[in-house]
Amino acid sequence: ILEAAACGVPTVAFDMPGVRDAVREGETGCLAPVHDVDALTERTRSLLDDPGRRRNMGAAARRYVEVMFDIEKIQERYLAICRDLGIRI
Repeated sequence: ILEAAACGVPTVAFDMPGVRDAVREGETGCLAPVHDVDALTERTRSLLDDPGRRRNMGAAARRYVEVMFDIEKIQERYLAICRDLGIRI
């Protein structure tokens, strides 16, 4: 999901833990109820049929990944975890 977002591609997936952390419903992609293949198909078709919406979601997905997974932010999170655990770096 993150690789697709980094390439500016929105995601259509089932709404489950982990996935919902990476996909912002209606903004960076579309989520369907787990096991509801018809809903997943409908959401996929809706993006395929609307290039402007797909493009906007893809751009939002790319921005989301750039902000949330910036290397400096990730480094700070890791360092904070290490400090919390008493690990000296």
